[in-house]
Amino acid sequence: MYSLGCTLGYLLTGKAPFDTGKVRSFLHIMKAHSETSPPDLSALRNSVPAELNTVFQRLLAKKPEDRFATAAGTIHPSRRT
Repeated sequence: MYSLGCTLGYLLTGKAPFDTGKVRSFLHIMKAHSETSPPDLSALRNSVPAELNTVFQRLLAKKPEDRFATAAGTIHPSRRT
């Protein structure tokens, strides 16, 4: 599910979720994935609906148990699947 969130973020913004535009080492990028909150897609692209940003945030949740259990869960994000 995390990878799906990264792909969604890239498709909507044209860059990886934790891409700052600066040249960084692989270690810095991995650290950002594990410690930094995902960006707000609505702030990066104002045409992204708040509901889609909520799905994105949940897909990139740090704890696996906070993410959707299956891709089907993204269809009805209010349900805990």
